[in-house]
Amino acid sequence: MSNGYFGRLALKWWMMLSLGIVLGLAAGLPAGGKLMPGGGRLFGLTVKGYEIRPGANLNGADLSGANLSGLDLQNIILYKANLSSANLSKSDLRVAILALANMTNADLSEANLSGTPLMEAIPKNTNLHKTNLSRANLTSVKLGGGNDLSEANLSEANLSEANLTQAELEFANLSGANLSRANLTYTKLSGANLSGADLTWVRHDGYPNLRAGDTLTRDKLPYTNWSGPPDLENANLSRANLTSAYLIAASMTRTNLTGANLTNADLKYARLSGSNLTNATLTGAILTDAYLNRVNLTNANLANADLTYASLMEGANLTNANLTNANLTGAIFKNTTMPDGSIRNQ
Repeated sequence: MSNGYFGRLALKWWMMLSLGIVLGLAAGLPAGGKLMPGGGRLFGLTVKGYEIRPGANLNGADLSGANLSGLDLQNIILYKANLSSANLSKSDLRVAILALANMTNADLSEANLSGTPLMEAIPKNTNLHKTNLSRANLTSVKLGGGNDLSEANLSEANLSEANLTQAELEFANLSGANLSRANLTYTKLSGANLSGADLTWVRHDGYPNLRAGDTLTRDKLPYTNWSGPPDLENANLSRANLTSAYLIAASMTRTNLTGANLTNADLKYARLSGSNLTNATLTGAILTDAYLNRVNLTNANLANADLTYASLMEGANLTNANLTNANLTGAIFKNTTMPDGSIRNQ
């Protein structure tokens, strides 16, 4: 056979192979999908009749169950949109508008939502693992109900009055975030970075687990479990503002509170053993029956604080602490370093 025949045959096979590759790629994309150099999808998609592109106005759109992963969705308007069960993982949603959007069961893991308004959005069982929410506005958002925000970036985010009940925020970055008046019932914040955060007037709806007709008495405190207080163990709260925070029975062992402002904070029954409160301000704080064993209160200001029946044992350090007018009635000391450097056992 001639060389021309073999050339035409090779060309035919090449065209078929190329078509197969294109069809194989397209099979995984919505109509109109394009590929980014790394394999991710660019904008220019049509999903459920909606054109998906940066800056698109999709107010009230029904995108439930849609696959929008890896897309460039900057400045997109999704106000009141239905995003339930949608896949938005690794998408770029910077400065998008998601206020009042329904994000139930949505996957936003590793998405970029920095600077995004999420006021009164409705996330439930939403996957926000490693999501970037820095400088996002989450005012009054209900982030509880099993939402996974572990390792998320919420630095400088506005979470004022947000409902974080049962939210999972382990090792999340909340440095400089505004959590004023947020609800921290059952919130998991162990290992989180809250340095410089505003936690003024935060609260929780916790209560002690008591049997019918039982009362919470001091002799039962060591054996009483509470339902509701947040978990702040090993968290970084250095320089955080916790003025008037309601953290009764909160779990705060080994927490970094250096330079934190806890003025008038309610820390009754709080577990602060092993925490660092060096240079912290605790003026007027309520630390009744608090566990302060092994705590470092060097240079802390405890003026007018209530330490009634607080436990300051196992090497608690009060070197140079200000105890002016502090109430130490019934406080327990054992191997405790007092402000003047003396060791007190009582």
